Amino acid sequence: MKEKLNHNDNKQLFAVANTLLLYYPTVPSLSFINGRLGIAALFYEFSEFIGNDLYKSIADETLRELFVKFKTKKIALFNLFELGLGISILIDKGAISADFKSFLKEIDRLLSTFNAEIAQNIQDNSQLSWIGMYILVSTRLLGSSKTDLIGKALDIYEKFNGFTHLTTLEVNALLYFLTNILTIKKYNNKAFNLLKKIDDDIFSSFQKSLDYDYKILVKAFETEEFNISHYLPNLINELKKNSSEYDNIDIFSKESLHSFIFGSTVRTEELNLDISIAIEKRQSRIMDADFQINNGLAGIGIAILNSKKYNESPVYKIAD
Repeated sequence: MKEKLNHNDNKQLFAVANTLLLYYPTVPSLSFINGRLGIAALFYEFSEFIGNDLYKSIADETLRELFVKFKTKKIALFNLFELGLGISILIDKGAISADFKSFLKEIDRLLSTFNAEIAQNIQDNSQLSWIGMYILVSTRLLGSSKTDLIGKALDIYEKFNGFTHLTTLEVNALLYFLTNILTIKKYNNKAFNLLKKIDDDIFSSFQKSLDYDYKILVKAFETEEFNISHYLPNLINELKKNSSEYDNIDIFSKESLHSFIFGSTVRTEELNLDISIAIEKRQSRIMDADFQINNGLAGIGIAILNSKKYNESPVYKIAD
């Protein structure tokens, strides 16, 4: 750890962690993005940072519950990929034991039996958008190429009847996966065609303000060697004409989330933030969305910790 928490960071982080501790048992979903597994990710990071095992013990309970439900087949297969992504990230960060790799191997086995026709008949296939990202992250952990599973994921995505029903983060998960596998010759054409389908379906007649997540995607992938406008021309055009002004809290939280999930290294210049107002706003509403890792309290907490752990100087400046 490069820096100790200063007084303001300490105060804000404890406000986040203790609010989550209080309402944690009432959050119904085990989801990584929208539920308790994402909150557990913050608890593991926070517990290590302050040297207090209370928060870690609460997070461990969630992992035990998840594992029991998995073993007793109480988690639907199409929900396992997003959970598997969360488990992969927590193993990779050293937050939980490598013993959970057995969980990932079983997900791989189940995925190998899953076919595109089954996926096509699932009424809400949004959770399947995480298959590709799960494969990318867990491949690094398990040390196998998983080329067959990549092909399986592409077959499933080809059966999607449009992409406009997906959330911004789910769309970005698909775009990250497809952009990453463009370099694999065997899958280049399928990945390119899917990128075109997503770009045409979502961005060719876009009628609302672009979420900041899409700017992060373009920042992360646009290089001299890789021209992302070749693959997502409608998205790039929308970004050029989009005049949205993004809230600094949203920028701060989303960049941290993308770093945490996708491993992107995008950083902004220093941001002037009043984190206390953002925290108080979420505390006052007490809805599930205000707790989650996706721009809720858990996400803000991880963003504060990440800014202290991975930068020589913070990327934000708390308002006096």
